[in-house]
Amino acid sequence: MAAKTTAKKRAVAKADAKYGTVGKVRLLYPVLASCMLDRNDPPEEVRNEEVKRFYESTVRAVELSKNPNVAVCEFSAGQTLKDTKILEIQATYFVAFSHEDTSLPDTDKCKLLEEMAEAAAWPLFRDLFIHIGSQSGEELPLLPNVPKLRWLKPDEDADETTPRT
Repeated sequence: MAAKTTAKKRAVAKADAKYGTVGKVRLLYPVLASCMLDRNDPPEEVRNEEVKRFYESTVRAVELSKNPNVAVCEFSAGQTLKDTKILEIQATYFVAFSHEDTSLPDTDKCKLLEEMAEAAAWPLFRDLFIHIGSQSGEELPLLPNVPKLRWLKPDEDADETTPRT
């Protein structure tokens, strides 16, 4: 057992020497907190209108002062006909990391949380979107590989903005 501990300490020391404080960051896998599918009837006055894709992706920091540092990612995507959302899939994920360096600035923490949302939570949502779409019998368009994330203030609501197409 002592040999494993010593080998682990050497590996951590080597990572610290090579990468600095990055070696002390522990990323936590995104957690799906909620998921919802919403369908609406298309407007009756619409004739031969084109169905358009939309998506919205927001991130809100929940806790930056303590370990772990946590953010909520709220994703929504679907189809619109005129100005009516005829199909919408929404999901909320938590992303988090812990870091031994307590002097890490909040801007760096937010940047890391944003990168985690793009690299870990968004791909999970894209898979969920396609899976639910295929199960619902809808042929949904693909979502972009990298979303245009928008940071929300703690008191701001995600529904106050116009979705992206």
